[in-house]
Amino acid sequence: MVNLSNTTENKLRTEGSRTSTTYYSDDYQGLSVIGRAKKAAMLASDNGRCWWIHDYIYRELVWRNPK
Repeated sequence: MVNLSNTTENKLRTEGSRTSTTYYSDDYQGLSVIGRAKKAAMLASDNGRCWWIHDYIYRELVWRNPK
């Protein structure tokens, strides 16, 4: 557990940014959320051979909480 109340790392971590920055590997840059989910699901499921793995990963990545 890290105490962030009095460390200089907390200042460095939050200095100058109001939102978090997301970094993607070169393979996923420029793709939409759906495109990244499809690519990740295809990669993990051996290009769709394991359809249940593809389905599970795709569902988990694109699912949105309806609340």
